[in-house]
Amino acid sequence: MTLFDSVLTYLATVDSDLLICFLVGLVFILVGELIKRQYAHFQQHGIPAQGIILDFRGTGDNRRCVVRFVTQDLRWITEESSDLNYAQGEEVPVLYNPSNPSDFIIGSPHETKPFFLFTVVGLLLIAYVVYMLLR
Repeated sequence: MTLFDSVLTYLATVDSDLLICFLVGLVFILVGELIKRQYAHFQQHGIPAQGIILDFRGTGDNRRCVVRFVTQDLRWITEESSDLNYAQGEEVPVLYNPSNPSDFIIGSPHETKPFFLFTVVGLLLIAYVVYMLLR
């Protein structure tokens, strides 16, 4: 019997709810890592600017905020963002890609909350699964 067969045999005995919980935890950790890498890219290569939340468009899952900021070469950029943690008229820090200013994130260069939250939730889910398997 190979290691792969042993793992499959063991997984067949594990409660499906725990397996789903484990997989969701892994997804949360992976999403957290992707967000972390995006922030790291903007921290290294992004240009800081001050933006303002102009408006909100869409409803429900399609709701997006409209952000406007000015680049170093004095071009006005008005784009939508999925970050909805701000109020209309609020000034926000922006980091933008100098070669494509429409590629930006809202947040300071040292902000870690988004990826940290996803990572912690993923780790808690996996810790719960391990606890349930060991008890």
